[in-house]
Amino acid sequence: MLKTYRFADLFEGLEESFSLDLTPQHLQNFSALSGDHNPLHTDPTYAKEKGFKGCVVHGMLHSAYYSTLVGMHLPGKYALFQGIKVAFKNPLYAPANLRVWGKITHCNASFKTIEISAGIDALIGGGGGSYV
Repeated sequence: MLKTYRFADLFEGLEESFSLDLTPQHLQNFSALSGDHNPLHTDPTYAKEKGFKGCVVHGMLHSAYYSTLVGMHLPGKYALFQGIKVAFKNPLYAPANLRVWGKITHCNASFKTIEISAGIDALIGGGGGSYV
């Protein structure tokens, strides 16, 4: 559901989250879209030979859900995503149930900008996640 927070509605500590199921089909679709067919993401035998549990989810695939967080949930409709720094803590595998969360850590009234601390956690299966 599209949130419609206005700047006046936002405050430090405000949190939003959503969950989604990440499937192997998402990896195939992302490979086709991005052109990244690295066998670490597409060949489970190769990935296991390299010490992983299976195909590793593309970092940019699960990072795309930060766009969903900002554009749909926090703040939503009136957002303009200006930048991101991401740290990939552990490999992520599909299938997985993910929780994408964000919390406002700073509001700048002069420029009507906010800073958000966010993360993606695997709730069921999947392995690791990322944090911004």
